[in-house]
Amino acid sequence: MNILIIGASGYLGRALTVKLHTKGNTLYLLGRDKNKTFEVFRPILSSRVTFPKILDYKDELPDADAVINLAGESIAAKPLTNKRLKTLQNSRLDVLTHLENKLKKYSRKDRILIQASALGIYRDKSSSIGNDELALICKAIEDKALSLNSTFSRIIALRLGIILGKNSPFIQNINKLPPIKFIGKEKHIGWISIDDAVNAVIFIINNNKITKNCDLTAPYPALRNELMALRSSSILPAIPIPSWCLKFKDKRGLLLNKEQSIIPHTLLELGFTFSFTTLNELKKSL
Repeated sequence: MNILIIGASGYLGRALTVKLHTKGNTLYLLGRDKNKTFEVFRPILSSRVTFPKILDYKDELPDADAVINLAGESIAAKPLTNKRLKTLQNSRLDVLTHLENKLKKYSRKDRILIQASALGIYRDKSSSIGNDELALICKAIEDKALSLNSTFSRIIALRLGIILGKNSPFIQNINKLPPIKFIGKEKHIGWISIDDAVNAVIFIINNNKITKNCDLTAPYPALRNELMALRSSSILPAIPIPSWCLKFKDKRGLLLNKEQSIIPHTLLELGFTFSFTTLNELKKSL
């Protein structure tokens, strides 16, 4: 299969590229800097399989069978102000516009678009679409992706939980903080292991019954303080933090302040097997 991956240098993109490469797919990796993309993958891809074609935004795009769009500035990397929220949204919408403009010259339509979104699209304590800042960004991205139905025959939004594994961005970020324990009513947060996220994307590509959004989250969500306990061990005691502190100016707190008891019904009903269903199972592998 010919697959175009956008944003391949990120945590999920790297793992997905390696897995797809070992299966003998023809890969095209689109990023902003060809040299940086090459240096990311040169040491980790098998030399026995043809190396992916590295592209930047000046290049023409291939007439791929599947496009996996994981591009966009990281949400958790820096404080999330109103100005940065706009940057996050625009960085993702611009990539979709680029795809639309570059692929419209091809006559075929029977290709797949896998578009990264997030569980943050849901309301607190609900599986309906929310109206907070992060939910509105996710909705705008999904709506734009769905508008490309003249270019793609199947468009699936990946509503991702927090992706966890060795060296995952979430664990790296909490390791920069002192030990923290939130006090107040606990929240359930959706998460998924990096292995399951990769396998789920491949499962979705190969399963024509999945035709719209798909929740990529483990069957059993974790408690917020269980996630915070994934940080490296410390001799310091955990600092108690009231939950209302997550409502301050830095809107990254929204990521940990929604009740997300989301079950991945689509994946489970179609027979996808999770390697890690509970956080305790995953902790043993970290």
